[in-house]
Amino acid sequence: MSLKRTTDPANPALSVANAKTHCRVTGSDDDTEITAYISAATEYVEAATGRQLVNATWTMKLDTFPAEDYIELPRPPLSSVTSVKYYDTAGDLQTFSSGNYTVDTHSEPGRVILNYGESWPNTRTQYQAVEIVYVAGYGADDTSVPENLQTAIRLLVGDFFENRESTTPITLQTTKAVENLLRSSSWGRYP
Repeated sequence: MSLKRTTDPANPALSVANAKTHCRVTGSDDDTEITAYISAATEYVEAATGRQLVNATWTMKLDTFPAEDYIELPRPPLSSVTSVKYYDTAGDLQTFSSGNYTVDTHSEPGRVILNYGESWPNTRTQYQAVEIVYVAGYGADDTSVPENLQTAIRLLVGDFFENRESTTPITLQTTKAVENLLRSSSWGRYP
């Protein structure tokens, strides 16, 4: 299996204004730096929890369809499935009809489930013969991201902002508060 984010979110998981309020910054001199901290903190939270915070498009490729009647799609929450494509036994790229499957956005991870009486088509024996394109995330912008995950990002941004130098008398570590917030939303990934 290979998984790649093919379209990044249009908006950040935490607004610059929200981060500046948390860091008690009133001017705009640090906006570029704070924006970079938001990006880094968001990447950390997404990696630690295995989630996609703001809607983004993902492409998952498999060598073949599974033996099960469903395919789990990483990076919950699943919002929608754009397409399921495959290379048939002749090597031609085909689109698997959406009438053959149901998109389960309620489970975590979300799934593509075969409808009753349907089966996965035969594929050519080749690397990455199946391609599923889907959208994952809580919504289009920071207003849809759960508060506990935004709080984790705010705490990380605050730490980054406060400890900007490469050498400090203290070692920067993830706080217990951040760990607890991530653990509560980790989809079983964060220890």
